[in-house]
Amino acid sequence: MDNKCSLLYKQLAEQILIEKYALKRLDERFSEEKNIFTPDTEEKSNGLKYFTMFNNAYVERLSEEDLSAFKDFVGNPENEKLGELLKIVAATYHIVLGNCIREEFFLSMNGGGNYPLNSTIIFEFADKREFDENGNYIQPSEEKKNRVFFNVKKQYEKMVFDKTGDNVCIVRAY
Repeated sequence: MDNKCSLLYKQLAEQILIEKYALKRLDERFSEEKNIFTPDTEEKSNGLKYFTMFNNAYVERLSEEDLSAFKDFVGNPENEKLGELLKIVAATYHIVLGNCIREEFFLSMNGGGNYPLNSTIIFEFADKREFDENGNYIQPSEEKKNRVFFNVKKQYEKMVFDKTGDNVCIVRAY
């Protein structure tokens, strides 16, 4: 039951944070760069082409009352109770999505120590890698992608922090 609650929490948190962080606009910005980036899939389950949330939802960190609301919804999904869950997520995502060893390791490998390990929301960016007709990786194209990606990443993470106070890390999936 907790696994279903965790998955539900993560899905709701992802939707809230996509809106709060204007991630859809960033996704569209990468889509506009058709000569540089190509989505790895048509569309992800969250409605975006490039981004998914990496953090796990540790629902055991919720109060008994809040966790009970999730368990009740999973056992008997009623749309009128969804609003209550969204309020819980909006109030608790810093705690429930707070990093454990999995996220801390990921940040240390990808963030270079520039992010608070306990409170960073991580979004993974995935696009298609380019290979020639012999299956060899096309390095110059990837170098250009990295330059554009890291430029946008730096600006975006600062903008989110300035607007919300949240630490966000965008990492490129390899």
